[in-house]
Amino acid sequence: QSFILFIQFLPLIWIISLLWSSVLGLLQHFSLIEDFPVQPLVELMAKDIPMLDFLLIALLGIAFVPVIEEIIFRGCLYRFLKARNSILIAQLVSAALFALLHDNLNSFLPLVFIGFILARIYESTGSIYKTIFFHALFNASSFTFLGLLKYSELPLEIIFP
Repeated sequence: QSFILFIQFLPLIWIISLLWSSVLGLLQHFSLIEDFPVQPLVELMAKDIPMLDFLLIALLGIAFVPVIEEIIFRGCLYRFLKARNSILIAQLVSAALFALLHDNLNSFLPLVFIGFILARIYESTGSIYKTIFFHALFNASSFTFLGLLKYSELPLEIIFP
């Protein structure tokens, strides 16, 4: 079920990412916001690190990080918020806090959307395992994309100006 949901939502996540990047680019062009740093993970991938190090970071990001983040954001925070607010408010607040944790303006809106999807999955299934799996699939797709860019020797600036 998580895999099917991931496949269904991935194009929408990409579209939101592209639109959000375009909006931020326009705001920068008109000097309404300053330049902001790239995501720390993208910055790390731009460095010359051995493939084994990349694979270790990817393994941690795919197997370990989703477990911890889902326990914190869906297992604890969302349940706490839901006990005190409506389901929708709890989903939106937990999603926004999830995005804020990642501390990057460029990924903020896409991560709010992903956090919202994860809260909806958790609410509809009652299973944190399904959110962990969805989250792991998203991280795996991100690492795969970054790895293909990095080791294809294309400059990351093509995608992340």
